[in-house]
Amino acid sequence: MARQRKKQVKKASPLNLSLKRTFIISFVAIVSLFGFLGLFGENGLLDSMKYKNLYESLQKENQELLVEQKNLKEEILLLKEPSQVEYLAREKLGLMKEDEVFLILDQSEDSSTKTN
Repeated sequence: MARQRKKQVKKASPLNLSLKRTFIISFVAIVSLFGFLGLFGENGLLDSMKYKNLYESLQKENQELLVEQKNLKEEILLLKEPSQVEYLAREKLGLMKEDEVFLILDQSEDSSTKTN
């Protein structure tokens, strides 16, 4: 009789199988939902990558602006010197002092006289 008890396998009831199946399906659905939200949801993996790229581009732009700011500060210091102001007035605006004479040399005539 002891042998007969060992050989008897307890069969799962249809209710137990249905509960297991429902649990497994629910678990897979919840894990899939969290995975989907982790990738595509707000502050998900894709958003994190986008924000990282944005951060890096803003850092690069910030460095460029700092260099430009440094150059502008140096230019401001130069413009405070009278000799630099005079140089820019002569070069950019074509201004000259009252006692100076402005000569315009025609380079095309100059080169033709050298060849003859």
